[in-house]
Amino acid sequence: MAGHKVIKMESLRECFDSMRFENIRTYIQSGNVLFESSESDEPKLCGRINKALEKQFGHDIAVMLRTKEEMEKIVDSGPFAKLKKNSMPYVTFLSNSLKASLKLPIYSPKKDIEIVSYTGRELFSVGHLVNGRRGFPNSFIEKQFELLATTRNWNTVTKLANLKS
Repeated sequence: MAGHKVIKMESLRECFDSMRFENIRTYIQSGNVLFESSESDEPKLCGRINKALEKQFGHDIAVMLRTKEEMEKIVDSGPFAKLKKNSMPYVTFLSNSLKASLKLPIYSPKKDIEIVSYTGRELFSVGHLVNGRRGFPNSFIEKQFELLATTRNWNTVTKLANLKS
């Protein structure tokens, strides 16, 4: 349900500040946090952030980390070159790499979501209009692959990749 367990971006920035990260910025009201850290062990960093977020906000919050270089590589991959009119492109960031190769495209039962490409930890999908509603891939992907995920539209991903520190 939308609006469930809402976290204000100012509170999220303050939480990251309390963890002593540098150059902390949030981008739009969807949990996007840009920051710098001397820690390079991703699982350790995810665990540290997850623990602090749970303590601050009272519930478990999945943490998906990507470096600036990884975000730039995602955008440079150009997975939506053949996008159909009235379709919305999305990138779903996965908590872990996919274990098997995928036979693409993969469609949701309603055909409102079409997975068109993937890397180890990202799925690229398109939301199609079906009965006047556009599909959003996150729930379908979490159920289909039994992984935690978070989804952003392509415009958000490209803006995040291009933001200056």
